[in-house]
Order: sequence, then C-alpha cells, then structure tokens
Amino acid sequence: MNNKFPEFNFNLVRMGHTMTIAKGLRSRIWLGALSGMLLVGLVGCGNIIPRGQSPDESLIAMDGESKETIYIGDICKVWGLNYAPVEGIGLVSSLDGTGSNPAPSGQRDHLVTELKSNEDLSDPKEAIASENTSMVLIKGLLPPGIKKGERFDVEVRLMPKSDTRSLQYGQLMKTRMRPMMSTGRTVKLGRVNAISTGSVLVDSVFESRQDEPNQTRGWIFGGGVATADRTLALKVFTEDTKVKVTRSIAYSINNRFTKVLSNSRQGVATPKSDRHISLEVPKVYRQNIGRYFQVLMNMAVDERPELRVNRLDRLDNELQQPASSARASLELEAFGEEGVPVLKRALNHPDQIVRFHAAQSLAYMQHSDGVDDLVEIAENEPSYRWHALTALASLAEPAAANGLNQLMHVRSAETRYGAFRALREHSPDDPGVEGQWLADDFYFHVIPSTTDSLLHLSRSKRPEIVLFGEQQSVSDNFLYVETGLTIQALGNGKVKIIRYMPQQGEVRKTCSAQLAELIPQLADLGCDYTVLVNLFRETMDSDMLQTRLVVNAVPRIRKPEELTGDNPGDSAELASETDTLSAEEDSASQVSALTGKVEQFEEINEVPEAKQKETKGVFGRVRSWFTD
Repeated sequence: MNNKFPEFNFNLVRMGHTMTIAKGLRSRIWLGALSGMLLVGLVGCGNIIPRGQSPDESLIAMDGESKETIYIGDICKVWGLNYAPVEGIGLVSSLDGTGSNPAPSGQRDHLVTELKSNEDLSDPKEAIASENTSMVLIKGLLPPGIKKGERFDVEVRLMPKSDTRSLQYGQLMKTRMRPMMSTGRTVKLGRVNAISTGSVLVDSVFESRQDEPNQTRGWIFGGGVATADRTLALKVFTEDTKVKVTRSIAYSINNRFTKVLSNSRQGVATPKSDRHISLEVPKVYRQNIGRYFQVLMNMAVDERPELRVNRLDRLDNELQQPASSARASLELEAFGEEGVPVLKRALNHPDQIVRFHAAQSLAYMQHSDGVDDLVEIAENEPSYRWHALTALASLAEPAAANGLNQLMHVRSAETRYGAFRALREHSPDDPGVEGQWLADDFYFHVIPSTTDSLLHLSRSKRPEIVLFGEQQSVSDNFLYVETGLTIQALGNGKVKIIRYMPQQGEVRKTCSAQLAELIPQLADLGCDYTVLVNLFRETMDSDMLQTRLVVNAVPRIRKPEELTGDNPGDSAELASETDTLSAEEDSASQVSALTGKVEQFEEINEVPEAKQKETKGVFGRVRSWFTD
C-alpha cells in the first residue's frame, strides 16, 4: 500500500475473547445516542464533545446485533512515534590552540553561510580559520511529541580529515539543525526545527581512555532546543472509511481525555480527514507517551452498553491474574472512572505485580490509593523502577511528592537519583529539588539525606551535580592541580583555592572543605562542569573525597536477560566507578519506554529509512550530507 506516513501497530493480544471488525458499517442513530448519554453520564462534565460534532455523527455503526467490541487498536495505527534525526554544521570556540583551519569544501562553505547570521562574528571566515575553533558535525534525535522550546541531547563530532586535536572546554556557537535527505548526487535540506548551543563535554571526561578519539567527540546535554512541535496522530485503516468514522473515534477519545485551556477544556483528538486524527498528549502522559497510546489502543469505540458492562466484569477477573494483569489494567485505564473501583480492589491482591499494575493505572488516572505500592516497587524492583517513578511523577497529588521525597533517602543510587528527577518533573518548585545555575554551565543541588552520602554527576538531559547529604567534604590530604587551578586542604576544615583567570590574573580564596560550599566557590572562579567532573574523578581515585561518587544512575527499561534478583540497576553505586549507560544509550532506552520496541518510520520532512545509510550507532541511521 502506497503510504507516506509512518505507522506503528499497537494491536495488543487480548485474552479470553476475539475481535472482528464488522464490514459494511451502517448507521444506527438510536444506539449512538444511547451510548453517548451513558458515556457522558459516567465520565462527568469535564469531558466534552468537540464543537460542531453531535453524538449522532460520532458513531461507528455495527452490523445487526454484533456481540463484539471494536477497539481503536483494531482500526487505527499510530503516526509519529519515532525519534527524528536532525543535524547541522557548527563552530566550536574557546579551544586553547587545539582547533584547526578546515580545508576548502562544501561543508565549510555551508558553515560560512550559517555564521553570517551570527551577530557576534564580524568575519566568519577568520573565525573558522583560527586554531582556537573547530568545524564540527552536530547530531541529535528529536523525541516523539517534543514541543517547541523543549530540550534534547546533541552529539558533537569532528568532520572527516579534521586536524583538530581536542574539543575539551569548547563552546558550541548557536547552530541550526534540520533533517537531511540524500537524493543521489544532491541533498535535500529540511526546514530548521532545532537550535543547539552550549559547553562540549568530551568523552574522555567520563571515560578512562584519554586518547585522541575521546578528546574529539562529546555531548552537550540538553543543548538542543526544538523550534517546532512534532505531530502525533492516528491513521484509520478500515475498508469503508468515512469522515464519520474518524469523528466517532475522536468522540470516544475526547470523552476520556481533555486538555485545559485558559478558561475551558477541549478534547485532545481532532479529525483531519477520513483517514487521519491529530492528537495532543495529556499532561499526565508527557513523560510516558508510549503508555498513552497503549491506553488509546485499548479504548472501545461506540460500544453497546451491555457489552461495556460485560467487559468490565471480564476485566475484573483478568486483573486478578498476574499473567493478564498488565493488559487488563491498561484497558481499565482506558475505561476511565468506571474502571477505578476495579483497580482499587486489586490493591488488596496478595501478588505484588497485580498490585503494581493497578497502582500504576490509578496514578495516571489521578488517584493516590496505590502510592505506597509504587514506592515499594521503585525501591525494591529494578525491573519496574522506571515505570513506578514515572507514574508517581504523573500523579498531581501531595502523596506522590511525599513518596518521591521518601525514595531520595534509600541507599540505591539509581532509586535516589531517579526519584530526584521524578520529583523535579512533578514539583519543580519543591524545596527538596531546588538548586542553583552555576558558572552559566551546570545545575547544582544539595539534598538533605538520612542515609549515606552520595555525589551524583549526570551524563544526559542536562549537566547537573547533585549532593545527597549536606556534610560531604574533601579529606585533609586533598590536593588537586591542573593548569590554572590548585586546590589544597589546609587540615582545619578549610581549603585554599588558587585560580588563574585571564581578565583578573591570579585569584586566591579560602573556603570550607564541605562540597556544598566548595562547588559554588569554584564556579564563581570560572570552573565549569568539565573542570569539576575531572576534579572529582581524579580525586576519588586517590581517596581524597569522603563520599561515594556515581555517574548517571538513571532508571531505565531493562531487557529480559537483565532482570535478575541481584538488583542490576544498582551497579552504578560502586565508589569511583561510572555507569556504563551513555547518553546515546539513554536515548535508545527512552524509545523502549515509549513503545516497547524500536522501529523507525518515514515522516514528513524526515529521512526515509530506505534511503538511510546503514552504519552503527543511534545516529548512524541517517545518511549525512556533511560526512558522505
């Protein structure tokens, strides 16, 4: 079938019943009106019918006395649930003589053209030729459903045959990013849909290898900013598709999900044609878009009242079985408030997995009854930790914030940092996660802790230092020396800092040996995230830090072979060792979180998979005009 839209089939296996799609759909107005009145009465006045659409227009009629429920997943597929590659040519500045003047090429000409819009540069060609700059390739992946202004990680690499020796301490100038498509000997440039800038953290900062390749590639965490929304939609594929079919599907969705406007509520689904329905993502699912679509696929369309009642009874039974509880909870979540009593009863089930699935659905439905179960799962079950923390972050109730605060005091590094990130999403103004923006380069947070101290460094999303425990300090034998910086403990709970600054010359300061004071002092003296990560890694190896150092202990979706009883997610806790999860792998794990499996699809203004060059790595799927 000729189709320029990407599709993702979310048909789920449903136990105990089969589903067929009735052919020759005919209008049954009396049934639509009855179903419409029942739905409105059950879900309340907060859910609306889109303006200009009546219940009569919104039904998919069923032949005769059909005894089967039609689900959205039976007649729709998802469009836009993929990561979209974007790239650009940029200029990294602030290099200390380790850059290079690139040879003449089409890529260099492109960079000159791009830099002409930079008001800070009087002569782009002169800037490019400097040994304190380097031409680089910037790559990124726009997540599904990203909104204008939201951030994503970008990768920085040298161009082929570049003479640049190191990108360490480099600053990427503002760079426009867009999709690219090769059409034989020419390249089609898509519209600009992201801007990137920020400090480059080379791979050698986090890895033990200090060779040239690790000095000449790196990341800017949160350095990309989307300049447009990415669209999500449903595609209808019934044999006899009509406009009233898409209206009916949208009607069913909008009776379950709405979005809040300035002074009203509006449905999230908008029919665009007889085949396509545009979708908004409700706020509660912003951190788990994949679950939102799974719920939609388990939603019935114009279901007869007696079928709806019977289905609710069946799901009550299926939820009690661990093997079917996951799917049953999704379908009950799709039901709306009618499914809440069934889910609440399951919280008393003796099986922890049954309780977890019920609690997770209740959280997304804004019921706090299962918070204790989610907290317990997040603390003790690595295989479900990401799901539990994300569900807690979605629940706009004080009980969820209290549960996340509680999890920041357990020993597991992954649980503590995962709870911190979840609480930051849930309540950005919560005193427990408030922090400082230091050196115009990184975030710094100090979290009071009732357990052992922990120093966490991020390697994805944004540059961030989090102290779990206020009393962490350097040892009395602390000594760190690098070009332009000396830090030495004085043995009385104080340290001496000597810093050479280009505009001020040598600056000397004395401050507390506690990290909560030392880190802001270093930032005031121009020490950025790269300097501090190097400092902590080297001094940890020399036993000069009186704390536990962990890098990027991010909860993630785990493969079946990883789900052992040895708490595999806490391997990053070991002092002086870093988590092996790279920013690239973290992006890939989020795809799994969204969909359950990874597939790429062609999308408007994005690179067709059939034309992508097969190379290794997440970013290798797109053929790059800049490197080929």
